[in-house]
Amino acid sequence: MKKEIIKDIIVEALNHFYRSQKLTIEADEHTEIVGENSKVDSLSLVNLMVEIETKFIELNHEITLASDTALTHADTPMARVSTLVDYIYDQLEREAGSKRSVYGAASV
Repeated sequence: MKKEIIKDIIVEALNHFYRSQKLTIEADEHTEIVGENSKVDSLSLVNLMVEIETKFIELNHEITLASDTALTHADTPMARVSTLVDYIYDQLEREAGSKRSVYGAASV
């Protein structure tokens, strides 16, 4: 999956949250998700993660956003849209690599 598609999914979920909060801002790849300038509180962050994970499940890709790595490190991938895009892209690449390994081994 291309990074642009991943970014669009995240931005769409963030903009959905902003509209639900009656905020007049639009997300882009530089938008802060967690941190000092974020508009997302902890409960909304959980809902946002579920919405993003659900969208990927609908596209037949399983990702995990609620992990110690994603939530607790100082350089959290949840910091900005762009860092979350990279985090999800890496997960999808690992998923694709393991599928290739399984299918490749089956054909030997």
